[in-house]
Amino acid sequence: MSSELPDGCGHGHVLIAIATYKRPDLLESLLDSVEAQAVALGAHILVVDNDIDRSAQAVCGSRSGVVQYVPEPKPGIAAARNRALRECDRYEYVCFVDDDERAASGWLARLLTCVIDYDADVVSGPVLARFPEGVPGWIVDGGFFERPRRPTGAEVLLPATNNALVRVSAIKRLDSPWFDERFSMTGGSDNEFFWRMRSSGCTSVWCDEAEVSELVDRRRMNVRWICRRGMRHGNVLARLRLREVSRLRVAAEGIARMGYGFVRALVVWMQARRPTAREISTLLRGIGMVQTAFGFTIKEYRR
Repeated sequence: MSSELPDGCGHGHVLIAIATYKRPDLLESLLDSVEAQAVALGAHILVVDNDIDRSAQAVCGSRSGVVQYVPEPKPGIAAARNRALRECDRYEYVCFVDDDERAASGWLARLLTCVIDYDADVVSGPVLARFPEGVPGWIVDGGFFERPRRPTGAEVLLPATNNALVRVSAIKRLDSPWFDERFSMTGGSDNEFFWRMRSSGCTSVWCDEAEVSELVDRRRMNVRWICRRGMRHGNVLARLRLREVSRLRVAAEGIARMGYGFVRALVVWMQARRPTAREISTLLRGIGMVQTAFGFTIKEYRR
């Protein structure tokens, strides 16, 4: 896919929304990768600082006029993203990207081209892991920080806000607050947001050429964090399923996932191989679903 924009692709009508919390160095790296792209396309960048000490303000103050800064003292990623969306009325598209990422050259143009080519409401792209030196071999070999990729134009059921372009008119179909703050401490507010967008009839496709990369925190490269993440994903899935089916059904679905994941992991062990993310994630998500069916969720982002 070309990084050149087609005619009528909304120059000057794009807001890149970045929620940040106490990561000024990583934020600076992200802005280095997106600022020139924003200038070239006439887009604006909005940094929403969720730190009451305003640690991102100095970073933004040294940037060009396309970078705007606003504080959001109410804690939680959902509150920060809602603050960004309150600034979207004069834009046609809002683009979400995380503060620990870097965008590849041509990233924004490719997202915009894709949203026009496929007449989609949401376009999302791949997030590639960048590891620090000394990463354990089993982390890389097991694919524990790899995310699935798809052909460009493929349907995406539940995108994430780590690399997504969304039509503002589609967001306006939802009631405010757009991001549910009950998910701020547990994670998953973006899944819930896109779940409601899909329920409202929005279409979502993949753009495999619009890459960003994410620096993996050393503190996450361990068994405990990976297990908690897998169970948190199951927690979020179960909370969404509970809007449609009973707790008993959610528990049964979780137990089925646990059983399937356990059998797959056991087969791998019997073949003298180490289980990978593919086997382990199914088991962990099943555990997380059962947890939620009985009223327990992991609050990873409690402050």
